[in-house]
Amino acid sequence: MRRIILLFLCSLYLWGCASSRQYLGPTARGYEFHASAAPEQIFLPSDLVSSYNFPTSSTVLVRVRDVNQTPADGVPVMFQFAGSECQGVVTLSAQQAVTLQGQASITLTPANTTGSCRLAVRVDNVTQDLWVNVSNPPSPIR
Repeated sequence: MRRIILLFLCSLYLWGCASSRQYLGPTARGYEFHASAAPEQIFLPSDLVSSYNFPTSSTVLVRVRDVNQTPADGVPVMFQFAGSECQGVVTLSAQQAVTLQGQASITLTPANTTGSCRLAVRVDNVTQDLWVNVSNPPSPIR
């Protein structure tokens, strides 16, 4: 039953992402971009529950297109914490990535505590905020 509920919630999330894919911009150099984190909810690692059901990392994916609406290569994308609430909650695999085929990505992993973290994703002079939540995994059923 849990898997059915989880699949239902994931499908709602994906449907919402597909319908709300709004690009920001244009930037100073004419780029438009959209950033998303999937999943937005990650869990502290645990030996007692499966990371398949309770993911322990998230991918931040940024899609950048140029003035002709085509994927833009070689565009630097900056990632940083947008608030002090991120202290001890998540770690970034990198603070900068460069687009390849119009996409750049980094990985977020839980640090050592639970909470919500606001990230700032910046292309040129335009910034988009994203939220990622870190929770304890549920206790296994005995």
